[in-house]
Amino acid sequence: MEILAGSIKEVSVVGSSPIIFIIALLVALFLIVRQEYWRLITLALSLVSGLYSSLLKYLFNEQRPVGYISTGFIPWERVLKSEAYSFPSTHTVWYTVFFGYLFYLSFKLRGVDKVVRHVARFFCAFMIVFVGLSRVLLGAHFVKDVVFGYLFGIVYLSAVIFCERLLYAKRNRGNHGHGRGSSYALKDFWNKDQQKNC
Repeated sequence: MEILAGSIKEVSVVGSSPIIFIIALLVALFLIVRQEYWRLITLALSLVSGLYSSLLKYLFNEQRPVGYISTGFIPWERVLKSEAYSFPSTHTVWYTVFFGYLFYLSFKLRGVDKVVRHVARFFCAFMIVFVGLSRVLLGAHFVKDVVFGYLFGIVYLSAVIFCERLLYAKRNRGNHGHGRGSSYALKDFWNKDQQKNC
């Protein structure tokens, strides 16, 4: 049980170190190679969800559990003063949004190997599910902090996905409309109709 608890605690390391930024950079490079530049916007939005959580902490202004000492590689409490507060859990919000968005992408990106998809989904789901327990076991948060962290994260993630769908629709309109007037559309329709009749 101690080994299991220790492993779950380590889930927090991803958000307390440059690891999460390295993952974001790798995903960004992957999207650039695929020339899906518009998705870089929503990837960035998911990454800055930590600032959204810090703003919420500033608004609620609730203290951390007694005796908690930050041991993360990045001292977020010094970088952002609001991170010294407890409610909601920024790790939980951040993981829910960032890894939740990557989980969503695993269903949307075409031409990706099936094994890679499954590994990515498992990793993202593992991070999201166990980050809350990790924060409680570390003594960094109360249970309510992580519960509401998930809720606030889901709200933000929904907004990110909504933005992606808007960008996708705008991109498709641009591709179909660029350099193509109504005469081209009618010509395409006529050609398709002729093919059906043949």
